[in-house]
Amino acid sequence: MTHASTLITPTAKGCLLGDQAAACFFHLASGESRSRNYRFARGNEYGYYYEPRIRKWITFDNRMGTFYVEICDTDREAQQLLTDGYGLLAA
Repeated sequence: MTHASTLITPTAKGCLLGDQAAACFFHLASGESRSRNYRFARGNEYGYYYEPRIRKWITFDNRMGTFYVEICDTDREAQQLLTDGYGLLAA
């Protein structure tokens, strides 16, 4: 049994990780055509998680309301994708 606190793993900057990131990603992606959930979301959802079926990291960013998705080879690459030049998570 998984304890609820292990599913919620945001970083200090608000980036979602692991199970929490995967749940948020699939929630944002659900819906049909022009009524996908990311259009109605808060607009501050972003994070990354490991997808074992493809052995890659799924990175997503909805902070601009556009639900940007990228597939990365490593978790470091996923972190860098969400980080700007000053070491802060990109807005």
